[in-house]
Amino acid sequence: MKRLRLIPLALLALGTLAQAQTLKVGDTPPAMKVAKWVKGKPVEKFEASKTYVVEFWATWCGPCIQTIPHLTELAKKHKDIPFAGISVWENRPGDTSTEYQQKVVKFVADMGAKMDYNIGYDDTSGTMAKTWMDAAGQDGIPSAFVVHEGKLAWIGHPTELDAVLDKIKAGNFDAKKEAAERETREAENKKLQAAVQPVFKSAGEGNYAAAVAEIDKILKENPKWETMLAALKLDLLRNKSEEEFYAYGKQLSEGLYKDDAMMLNQIAWGIVDDEAGLKKPDTELAIKVATRACELTKNENALILDTLAYAYFKSGKIDDAIKTQEKAIAMMDKTEGMTDEIRAELKDRLAKFKKAKGG
Repeated sequence: MKRLRLIPLALLALGTLAQAQTLKVGDTPPAMKVAKWVKGKPVEKFEASKTYVVEFWATWCGPCIQTIPHLTELAKKHKDIPFAGISVWENRPGDTSTEYQQKVVKFVADMGAKMDYNIGYDDTSGTMAKTWMDAAGQDGIPSAFVVHEGKLAWIGHPTELDAVLDKIKAGNFDAKKEAAERETREAENKKLQAAVQPVFKSAGEGNYAAAVAEIDKILKENPKWETMLAALKLDLLRNKSEEEFYAYGKQLSEGLYKDDAMMLNQIAWGIVDDEAGLKKPDTELAIKVATRACELTKNENALILDTLAYAYFKSGKIDDAIKTQEKAIAMMDKTEGMTDEIRAELKDRLAKFKKAKGG
């Protein structure tokens, strides 16, 4: 199954120092040069009397898919605010093929009512990505921009839009304060980006021991950064030492991530995933961690239940695997980000379990 990498996509941007930012809060927003609108009403210009949300996503982006239903809820709540979801970065750099366009169209159709706002895709030159994302120094998606009174009023993650839009509606949104707080966060991020360069250099050379040592050095000097670097360290430990990987995974599951269902799920999946390449998967740890994630989500998240089911299967507990996978399939309609492809994979996995049992 296609899952999010253990390292959050936002963290991958740490591998490259942030580019120069030429588009900032308070500036006039760039033009909406969308290649084609595939759903809703085109957002072609910004009226000074209105507020707009322009959000960037991609079909391959797990966090984007998880955010889409929430954006739909926000669009319904704020019917006077046009929402524009623009697909970007569908091709690799230098690839100007158009195959991605039909992929976007199909994705939007498959999402149906879960993606119910204005949707378009970028052109083959990446015009929207360059003039908005690159210009604003945004290295990761999903990313959202709020245009208010004809100016950029806010830039950030879509999950933070609720408070921003509520403040704008209430008339107490302070764009200057928001911009100052953003600059403070960005300064901290640049400091972190500079610090992790040796980590990525060592990892790129295949020297995972040195990469982990660099992270430990950083965390000794800046313990507060563990929330940002823990997933990266865990991923590097997978390549350095399975024993250390399991030990740190257990530590995180009982400490930093004990109440974070999504990260617990990623730890568990990182153990049982067939593509992980582990020689001796600690399936009992995966079961323990995935069980905790299921408890946090009240056994209503199909993807997390699927992880637990596969952990049971790999530990030889076939009956438990079947029972849990059946629950996962029953919860698909209640789980955000479920595409037709993922639904089919969950069903195929259940068939695999039953076949192993001989049924």
